[in-house]
Amino acid sequence: MRIRLLIIMSLFFLQCARSPLDSTAPDAGEPLSIDIEAPAATFTAPEHPDTVTIRAQARREDGAALAGTATIVVYRQWAVLKADDFRYVPSWTVSRGWRRYVDFVSRREIRTSLGLIGKEIERGDSSFATMIRDLAADHRYEFWNHGYDHAVSVPDSLGRIVSEFRGTSYEHQLDHLRRTQELAREECGIALCAFGAPGNAFDANTVRALDACPDIRIWLFGPEESGKLVLPRTIPIEQPIFNPDFAAFLTAYDPEPPFAVYQIHPKDWDETRFGEFARIVDFLLDQEVTFVTPSELERFLEPERIP
Repeated sequence: MRIRLLIIMSLFFLQCARSPLDSTAPDAGEPLSIDIEAPAATFTAPEHPDTVTIRAQARREDGAALAGTATIVVYRQWAVLKADDFRYVPSWTVSRGWRRYVDFVSRREIRTSLGLIGKEIERGDSSFATMIRDLAADHRYEFWNHGYDHAVSVPDSLGRIVSEFRGTSYEHQLDHLRRTQELAREECGIALCAFGAPGNAFDANTVRALDACPDIRIWLFGPEESGKLVLPRTIPIEQPIFNPDFAAFLTAYDPEPPFAVYQIHPKDWDETRFGEFARIVDFLLDQEVTFVTPSELERFLEPERIP
């Protein structure tokens, strides 16, 4: 399997951590400095995913000193977990499936993204907003806009079958996007920079509505013509939907693309389904895949988008 290198920023010291993204981990090495006396110098990267920062110093023939730095992410493949439908459950705050999933992410020390529905914020009590706020404060969890009412294939007033972001007006879609953005900001104190349509159903009005929301920079499973950073669908973990299948995933897994985005629905899993999902994650960890959130992947792919 290939190891990839990506230069992402300028710093001065070598950083080595268990996760190449975990900036909170203590440094595991001495600062690395290379004095270049020959016309070129070679850096040999680690054999496993990591983050290293190199400072190089050189001197011109006229005696002038030169210096440069680069931080390099060493990775095999990035993976985004697109976990849909983070819903409120009275007396429990969230379902048992969501609690199991959140605990698993913490224990495996991976990252995930969670689809937040605006109306669920309105339905929820203070414990729901607190849970969202606390999870968002942990760098392992990132929430994204999953619409306001999560309507999928329902009849409208004229009897037509529509979804929240398919077959509805531009004004309706823009209103629903903005309402969820505002609820997340005002009730939970978080900003949502990514969007995924309920049922992945959208139309041309969705493209226009998202263009009017500059704070949303990423579209999960969106169309190529969008002006947002589109993270496309890859091979499914759930086959069929709501049913993780380790054997099917193992057959379809492709280690070659630089990143993969996996859609999942943890609230709908029983223990057997969750066990299949856990086997898939452990397999990916054995392949030295690095789990990232959508905004972290954006930082690597298109850092110029970030304000």
